[in-house]
Amino acid sequence: ILANGGKYFIRNFKVNNNKVIEYDFDRMLKLLNITDDQFIDVCILCGCDYTCTIKNIGLEKGYKFIKQYGNIENLIKYIDEENNRLRKSNRNPKYIVPKEFDYIKARELFINCGSNEDYKELKKRIKLESPQIDNLLHYLNNKIRINVLNDIKRNLKKLYDNIESKNIITIDSFFDYN
Repeated sequence: ILANGGKYFIRNFKVNNNKVIEYDFDRMLKLLNITDDQFIDVCILCGCDYTCTIKNIGLEKGYKFIKQYGNIENLIKYIDEENNRLRKSNRNPKYIVPKEFDYIKARELFINCGSNEDYKELKKRIKLESPQIDNLLHYLNNKIRINVLNDIKRNLKKLYDNIESKNIITIDSFFDYN
């Protein structure tokens, strides 16, 4: 949420004490002493849906490296130099940057994804259709071997009935905002 431009993120709502954890993006940046671009680089290093990761780098090391090197480009330069040094002394590198590590595209998606989208146009194009229950069940049963077909069938029927009864045709009409 925060890497995609959200300013606040609320999670861990506890019904019994009515408490939540609120993440304030600007305050986090100030406390971590990093820029929003550096925050995105930390998120990419931690793992995201847009690219693979560098093995042995998680949240703590990712943050430490971005603080030390400023961005992923400088980190990769350091890793390459360190790996060359280690190979010369017949030692195995600790960090190897995969060829598939497309941090540039990941960064671009975090920064620009949705910025040029017209919500009203998207709303017209994205329509809910009746679920293909039989095809889904066949796939789950024969390909993945999941044996919860009755539960899935019951829940899909509830969803389908809900969609049909409310005449829902777009994604946002599925949710009740009142």
